[in-house]
Amino acid sequence: MPRILISPTDLSDSLITLHDRDTLHHLTHVLRVKAGASVECFDGQGTVYAGTVVSRGQAMVTIQVERQWRETSDAAAVVLLPALIRPERFDWMVEKATELGVSAVRPIITARTTVRAAGPGRIARWRRIAQSAAAQCGRATVPAIEAPKRFKEAASSLQGASACLPTLAERGLPLSAFLAGCRPQMPLAIFIGPEGDFSPEEIALATTHGITPVSLGRLTLRAETAAVAALSLVQARPEGAA
Repeated sequence: MPRILISPTDLSDSLITLHDRDTLHHLTHVLRVKAGASVECFDGQGTVYAGTVVSRGQAMVTIQVERQWRETSDAAAVVLLPALIRPERFDWMVEKATELGVSAVRPIITARTTVRAAGPGRIARWRRIAQSAAAQCGRATVPAIEAPKRFKEAASSLQGASACLPTLAERGLPLSAFLAGCRPQMPLAIFIGPEGDFSPEEIALATTHGITPVSLGRLTLRAETAAVAALSLVQARPEGAA
């Protein structure tokens, strides 16, 4: 069943009215949704609306809501803090991080970051990618995508979260062991370095802020691969784990 992201302003009583051009194009030309089709809409904040398309035009689609519910998760919030890498690879990372359930992506600029800082256009693109990925994978929420920050600022701004930093620069606790020791329901923050890894100074700074260096194994991974590997271990935690 098609799942569509809507704005709160699209809903009035039990009727959803869609005007956004991109959404209409996707519905009518990509999904080829017709009047009478069943669809699901979600607001990105956890509410899902199931209904039926009652009219379809070039400038507007209306959906009659038949039921709605909240989708909540008992899992702890997971924040990904990845260093900026080449645009096409960072885009892929945002998509996969969304599919793997992160609550937020907070890009960072590190000592060894070699790409230019992202402007409003790229940030808007990441948000569109996250929205599309959330709809595709069946999430009811869309992760928050924030503007890039310097590593020092990001490391000092974490509050009440268990935080780790995968690195090859020193022998760290295996990430699986770190996760096993996290308290249930405590938010989790995972830093991902650039291709050249974090600098020794950044690792030392991280530890002063309670961020634990961890290991993803002995192989050298691309940054986006490291993010997916780390988040997959988080997804694989037993129910009720942090």
